[in-house]
Amino acid sequence: LWEIMQMSRIQHVKHLGKRSAVTQRGALEIMRRYAGDLRVSEFRIAEQKRIAREMKEKGLSDGYIKRLFSAAFAALNWAVQEEKLDRLPPKLKLKGGASREYVASADELAALWDKLNEPHLKMFFILAVATGARKSALLELTRFQCDLERGLIDLNPPGRTQNNKRRAIVPMTRLARAWIETVPAGRLVTYKGRPIEDIRGGWRIARRAAGLPIELSPHAVRHTVASWCRMQGVDGWRVAALGGWREPGVGTAERYAKYDPAYFEPVVAAIEKLFGAVAAAAKTSLNPDCVRVACEHAWKTGA
Repeated sequence: LWEIMQMSRIQHVKHLGKRSAVTQRGALEIMRRYAGDLRVSEFRIAEQKRIAREMKEKGLSDGYIKRLFSAAFAALNWAVQEEKLDRLPPKLKLKGGASREYVASADELAALWDKLNEPHLKMFFILAVATGARKSALLELTRFQCDLERGLIDLNPPGRTQNNKRRAIVPMTRLARAWIETVPAGRLVTYKGRPIEDIRGGWRIARRAAGLPIELSPHAVRHTVASWCRMQGVDGWRVAALGGWREPGVGTAERYAKYDPAYFEPVVAAIEKLFGAVAAAAKTSLNPDCVRVACEHAWKTGA
């Protein structure tokens, strides 16, 4: 089993982004500690239950244990595709982490917004609420991917192959457009003009300052946007298209529906309403010009 995971680390992981590669390598190293010298044929449900139980006893969360197993099976799946294995072993069904399903209120989002003290964090927040996209997609998003004429954002950059975490083409809200227009070229989320690998540190500081629960992670914003849209009566097909989730029965015609201006109207209306609720509860403006002025003042005064 370790030999397969080691080959995957060398061959498959090197094609991932820098941070994803580091995360995957770390996860495989942890799996090795618990799996030991198991053969792939021995990595069956009974052994997986033992490993999961030992991880739990060591204090690892359900969500983290699930991600470790996902890393191991990603390596095994790579081995099957490369014909180094004939088949995958059965996979234990594991509980996920509750934090990844957290749905924030508009008041919580407003409180978080007020404590985000850097323009790149503000930009990330606006894009996250506007698109419901995953963190990695937003950190890699460039001005080139934003079509102001048609009001669409292609979250999948040129040259990237779609995988199971599909990046969709999503609508552009008015507030998102205002923020996107402040960036002439390059990535949208940058710190002092440079791309950044992650925003977890700044996000965590702001969340703590606002007195918000740890469950309000960047990923939780994705669940919040999807849940808000459903609460506003947006049908499942459109919410699935926004989030890049696959649904059974989606045919060729539906692939092109996103280019119909009317298709995403209910989604845009719902997200605009969410932004309105956040703006009403926030103490600071969501307008990009106001944010720039406020941040410049903070930098000069040290506030």
